Amino acid sequence: MNSKKIIEAVETTKNYLLNEPVVKEYLSIKDKIQKNEDLNSLKREIDSLKDALNAAKKGSKEYLDLYKKYYDKKTVYDAHPLVQNYHYLEKEVQALLLEVKDILEK
Repeated sequence: MNSKKIIEAVETTKNYLLNEPVVKEYLSIKDKIQKNEDLNSLKREIDSLKDALNAAKKGSKEYLDLYKKYYDKKTVYDAHPLVQNYHYLEKEVQALLLEVKDILEK
């Protein structure tokens, strides 16, 4: 197969995937999460707490306090309906991509 045919096959596969309802919904939810200021703010707080946890001495009072804050914020973030939908759809898209991979490996 020459490179032009390979490129065409890849483009066809890409277009197929981008038109799959599960992929469309996944990308839509991902975009909504990226545009949601409350979630972005919470994510920044979580990342900051994670950095502070890495710098703190394990087992110390500071570490335990930071961990509680981190866990509480992460729980709120993960419970958000957009985030829950995103994780569900992410698994669905991964399954679809594995199917494509299996077909390509045959």
